[in-house]
Amino acid sequence: MWVTDISNKWTKRANKRFSKKQFIPEEYVKYEDIIMQAYKYFYEWYTVKEILYSLCLNLCSSIKNSYIQQELNEWDVSTICEELVSYDIVDYEWDLLWWVYQSLLTEWEKNKKGSYYTPDFVVKDQIKSFFKDGYIVLDPCCWTWQYLINIPSSNPLNIWGFDSDDLAVRIARVNIMLKYPNIDFQPNIFNEDSLILNPIF
Repeated sequence: MWVTDISNKWTKRANKRFSKKQFIPEEYVKYEDIIMQAYKYFYEWYTVKEILYSLCLNLCSSIKNSYIQQELNEWDVSTICEELVSYDIVDYEWDLLWWVYQSLLTEWEKNKKGSYYTPDFVVKDQIKSFFKDGYIVLDPCCWTWQYLINIPSSNPLNIWGFDSDDLAVRIARVNIMLKYPNIDFQPNIFNEDSLILNPIF
């Protein structure tokens, strides 16, 4: 595991096809403790999906959305990491699951999935410039909801997303429920490839 300043990545090129490196972007080192815990259990006993599911159980315990249990059941995970389910997560923000997923994947896996890290300040600056509450928003490649999580919307049903990565979509669906814990709704986030998807509107 290594920490990098993302700006350094813009000044050089590298062949990541077979890279097994993992990294925590420097701007989110505040999550390093929980990420390192996840990393520890990942190498010892658990899969990436089991690690993320365990963290979902931890984070979703206070959500009032009646659909959350159905959502978690659809993960179809039978083994959980009890240490992560009971881990005391402080200063939580909605994108924690995204950062854990990003950090557990190798550079080769992210390159294969087409998962590219966009600095948080870029995301927030673009959203501030172009989006307002009341807009209906679609992210055709939403991954775990990094852009959509920052949309200033009072109605989660105005937020739509597609992605071909099934696990990323599951994280995105949990993330939107975490952002709107007191609203009862089913997320409009779907496991679809937007490049070949027939229009659903």
